[in-house]
Amino acid sequence: MMKAYKRLLAFFMAVAVFSSASLVSVSAAETDTESGSKTVTAIQESIPAEIRAMMTVLKSFEIIPDYYDYNLPLDYEVPRADFAASVARMMGKTTYSGSEVYFYDVPRNYWAFHEISNLTEMGILNGTGDKLFRPGDTITKDAAYKIILCAMGYRNYVENYEGGYPIGYATVANRIGLTKGVTSGQTLTMKDMLHILYNALTVNIMETTGYTNDSAMYEMSDDETLISLYRGIYYGKGTVNGANSITVNGGKLADNIALIDDEEYNSNSFNMIDYLGEKIEFFYKIDEVSDEKTLVWVNSKSSDIKTISIDGDATLDTDSFVFTYYNENGKRSRITLDRSVLLVYNGGIVESGYDEILNNHRYELKLVYNGSKCTVMIVRAYENYIVGTINSQDSLIYDKQRTQTSLDLDAENYDTFCIKRMGKEDMSFEDIKKDDVLTVYESKDNKHMEVYVSSNTVSGTIETIGLTENHQMITIGGKQYRVDENRLADDYSVGDDVTAYTNLYDEIVYITASSGGFQGAFLLQAEYEGSRLKDTLSVKFLGEDSKVTSLKCAEKVTIDGITYKNLKEAYKALLAGENKLTAQFALIRKNADGEIREIDTTTLNEGYETSNSLQIDVPFWYGTETTYTQRLVRANSNAARIGEKIVFDENTKVFVVPNVSDYDTVSEDDLWVTVGSKLVSDTGTFAQSYKTAEDIGITKYLLLKEYNPSKVNVELPILVQGISSGIDENGDAIEVLDGYQGAAPVHIAADESVSDLYSKNRVLPGDVVTIQKDSYGNVKGCTVIYDYRTSDHRAITALNDALGMFVGYANSVVDNVVKIGYESGAECDFAVNAMANPVLLFDTSDGRNRISKATTGDIITYKNDPDNCSTVFIVTKRMQPQMFIIYK
Repeated sequence: MMKAYKRLLAFFMAVAVFSSASLVSVSAAETDTESGSKTVTAIQESIPAEIRAMMTVLKSFEIIPDYYDYNLPLDYEVPRADFAASVARMMGKTTYSGSEVYFYDVPRNYWAFHEISNLTEMGILNGTGDKLFRPGDTITKDAAYKIILCAMGYRNYVENYEGGYPIGYATVANRIGLTKGVTSGQTLTMKDMLHILYNALTVNIMETTGYTNDSAMYEMSDDETLISLYRGIYYGKGTVNGANSITVNGGKLADNIALIDDEEYNSNSFNMIDYLGEKIEFFYKIDEVSDEKTLVWVNSKSSDIKTISIDGDATLDTDSFVFTYYNENGKRSRITLDRSVLLVYNGGIVESGYDEILNNHRYELKLVYNGSKCTVMIVRAYENYIVGTINSQDSLIYDKQRTQTSLDLDAENYDTFCIKRMGKEDMSFEDIKKDDVLTVYESKDNKHMEVYVSSNTVSGTIETIGLTENHQMITIGGKQYRVDENRLADDYSVGDDVTAYTNLYDEIVYITASSGGFQGAFLLQAEYEGSRLKDTLSVKFLGEDSKVTSLKCAEKVTIDGITYKNLKEAYKALLAGENKLTAQFALIRKNADGEIREIDTTTLNEGYETSNSLQIDVPFWYGTETTYTQRLVRANSNAARIGEKIVFDENTKVFVVPNVSDYDTVSEDDLWVTVGSKLVSDTGTFAQSYKTAEDIGITKYLLLKEYNPSKVNVELPILVQGISSGIDENGDAIEVLDGYQGAAPVHIAADESVSDLYSKNRVLPGDVVTIQKDSYGNVKGCTVIYDYRTSDHRAITALNDALGMFVGYANSVVDNVVKIGYESGAECDFAVNAMANPVLLFDTSDGRNRISKATTGDIITYKNDPDNCSTVFIVTKRMQPQMFIIYK
């Protein structure tokens, strides 16, 4: 089936869809800031929301595999093996320890061998005769009903009382609700299978309750389902009447406890305040010792909820208790509220001052009704902060603009508290950096706080400033951004070159001019053309966007503080007495027409420029030769330096050029710009730094000569999960490499010039590969550095100056120290401490190429099982372990 499924997927262009606990969302095209590689736009077939919700919960319980995240063909005809394997996974029967092989066409190396063998051993599967299962044949609905009903204990009941196969199984399946949503006809499609599996999560099993006159008596269980019987996962429905340490009745709850129909549940990682007052369906586990119930999946089932986005005038008349607002169509709407309505603001109950909250001009409002009466109002409103000073000792953040305003981020001071990167990934106070934008939801009683951190910026020229639906909007790089008018001072104008800092919702919160409207440029050539009608002066340069561009100068251009009315004189000033322009770093500023209106070179023109103009800070020149080489050192992203005097950070703009005297013949591919976060440790670097003030700390601009990141690149190799299809910016098909880099999943698109890069290089699941990129981060090459299908076990092999790899058989694992032998697990040729490093497990017998996160405890060692000891692939950085892969 896997081969057939992959052939089918070749007709669809898709990349992974990332899911949360209760919905599936699509990732937009973006640049991976860590690796510099491009991801691609995710495309998803218009799968109904109901199906997406089913997929989410089925994947959460590992009943269906993650690769169903792709453009799922809902009319795909499901093979027998797929349905049987899904039922086995629901039961947790994924490991078969028996010795018997039941079917000729399901050998031990077949991808679903364990699942099919388990169900056969249990008497649930019978095959098709002659010891054949025919796993690739399309399964019928009758056969599917028989498999799952037998797993649920209905076999004897159907055979004895309902007429047996096939009519009896179809009849019972329909009666108990397994067929809800299933289409007519006998062929089982993917859509049908998802419905049956999801229905089975909530349908109770059949139990034998006794015997009368030698006949068995059967009854449906009151509370057991297939997944609860085998995996301890139970289904429930109810109304959330308590969360975030509060209840709708004003009572108190312990932290991380949700109240559903007055029953307490550990809320785990779910923010149950979002469901307060709602009817939900949920799954939970019960601790065998403490009987504590823990939620494992939650989904809203309320139909009596109204969500309103308030963005303008909204008022509450405290006399009549009538709430007035304007809907999305601009029409005024009124709601008469009951005075007993419960108001929850950012996670905390508000007991008075309802008008202070509801009269604000912008917030999200959820109204929960019980019949015609609104019983709960949930308001979420945020305030933006710009990180200025950080007081680590007291966990305080001081706002960059409002310097006397502080934000307490000590979790101990709140009943509920979280900090998340872009609203998703948990992070700590120590991860917050200067200039981060914090979107803060804080309750009125200061007991509940959610902080969402964004480090996103957008740089470029302001193209337009205007109003849209009474909102201030700024256009940068062809994209419109809404402005937080409460934060942003009106001190910018069209034509300014700026860096805008955006929050979680892509709203501009803070703007800084790029060096007073300047941007960095490495000047390459200047060309003057004069005529009686018009003079032109053009400058060719490498810009901050890493592109070589040629722009005309404005009629009145300023160079080092002097404004020239004659472009010929400006040209002479640029040449500085030479025959042609000397290639050099400078700052330029453009006007609204995109012409260069000002150039600031490193020459300090006293009398016309102040000490805040561009100057060399730490030079690399000794006489007339570039001989000043210094060691580039990184301890982490925030501690980086070159030599003894240059300190840079992740935001430093770095211009990289060849070390030549004549740049006229240099290829543009050898000229590029990056940021400090991309620089890695190097033994010898030609570097020059610049300043625009008398005293500076962090260097804003660096010029490097002959820096070659490929020699010192410390990116980890990638464990391949598979190759999928995607599209580039032009809508053309390209290959996407799916896999893991360390513990992080990655999806790396090939450049459009080598769209079939991975298949051309015969990349297969389970391979370990390295990626080669050009200076712009485009993926141009892929090298397989390890193929588990070979017996090529090696000692150290250099991947680059920093990384090496070891491949061998596991000898032993004691105290997380892994020992391997290159020729045999009986030997120990290399030992390393695997503590606190990502460990991945690749199951070579699994045709689905399933990769899972593991620990060193998953390694099968020679001392435990000499005939089956694991192959272990280890990546080291300067002999320190970075990545472990176990091949099972």
